[in-house]
Amino acid sequence: PVDFLSSVKSHRAASLVLRRLLATYESLDRAALCHLLERVLLEEFRDEQHCLELVLSNSLTQDIIVFCRISTREVSQTQNDLCPASTCTAPIVGESDGNAVASGNADSDSSEIGLARLL
Repeated sequence: PVDFLSSVKSHRAASLVLRRLLATYESLDRAALCHLLERVLLEEFRDEQHCLELVLSNSLTQDIIVFCRISTREVSQTQNDLCPASTCTAPIVGESDGNAVASGNADSDSSEIGLARLL
């Protein structure tokens, strides 16, 4: 049904249907929402004046933008949780630190060095 909208995009009612579909953004899976936003809205409908008036100028668009930004932060936070800065101590290629081994506390020193590199 979504791809059918592209064939009737010149009709004002198509933008109304698209807006109704976009209004379900919170319950859509990521792939479906991306398809609606990227393919249907930003590729197919972007040149239609009624799309500007009925969809893009609607407060729903701002709500979707905020939702996408928050979702992106959640993904970023999940990645950080998998490898927090204090435990990611892989050395920079070509560098080595003899002090960490010599001090007898390699884990602590290498964690601090790894964190310092990230900061």
